[in-house]
Amino acid sequence: MCRNSSVSAAQQVTGPRACNRLTTALSCLARSSRLAARAGVRRRLGVPRTMAQPSLRLAERGFLQFISRKSAGISMNRKRLGIVIFDDIEVLDFCGPFEVFSVVRLDEERRLEERSPFEVVLVSEFDRVVTTTGGMKVLPDVSFESCPALDLLVVPGGWGTRREMHSEAMLGFVRARAAGVETLASVCTGALILGSAGLLDGLRATTHWRALQMMQALFPKVTVDAESHVVQQGRVITSAGISAGIDMALLIVANHFGEDIARAAARHMEYRFPETNERRIAL
Repeated sequence: MCRNSSVSAAQQVTGPRACNRLTTALSCLARSSRLAARAGVRRRLGVPRTMAQPSLRLAERGFLQFISRKSAGISMNRKRLGIVIFDDIEVLDFCGPFEVFSVVRLDEERRLEERSPFEVVLVSEFDRVVTTTGGMKVLPDVSFESCPALDLLVVPGGWGTRREMHSEAMLGFVRARAAGVETLASVCTGALILGSAGLLDGLRATTHWRALQMMQALFPKVTVDAESHVVQQGRVITSAGISAGIDMALLIVANHFGEDIARAAARHMEYRFPETNERRIAL
């Protein structure tokens, strides 16, 4: 039974099933707040306690938007997330995060009926087929010129970064969009593009283990972290190589919608949720 007046009002508008979903969401919000208060994921990532508060506010805001819109029968306010793609990109660098963001659900009981709270778009410099490392052909959704406003931007890696880190078109796009997004992230050697754009100066960051020395040599203003799997510095997140992009994406989900939602996405993928932030290989 719903004792709270706001829940009762929601029940009158949308019925008992919606009321149950609302109660579930409120319960998840309470659990997420307690987890964040204990530093939850942030503590395992070695992020100072003061950095946990923005993530807590993001998670609370995401849940509250979900609750208010559900009770009013309004469609979800999705976050538009751009993933940059380019020739010779590493497949899992962008497909791993794409999978995570596409399978997220705020209500697991309505997985088939509801969409992800993330609207994922693939962005490329040109409106043409991109050829990945290994030969996969990928058609971007938008070009740099036609790309709409973004809430989040992810820059993957791959051998193509050695070219793209010197491309004025790529660097100009990333710099311009970085100024307006809530979260800027890189996977693997995508960090070389962020570094070349000057977006990692003064920050701690990581990349694929084979590129750690290159990163330190190219970007002396960056503190290269060779121990961590994922590194968050405020709204900027970098990750280790290739598969680390999945863990990075789960962290972004947790930041915006709470750890329970991120864990549910990992479970749906049959992927082990990261309990530590240690690099997965010995260097």
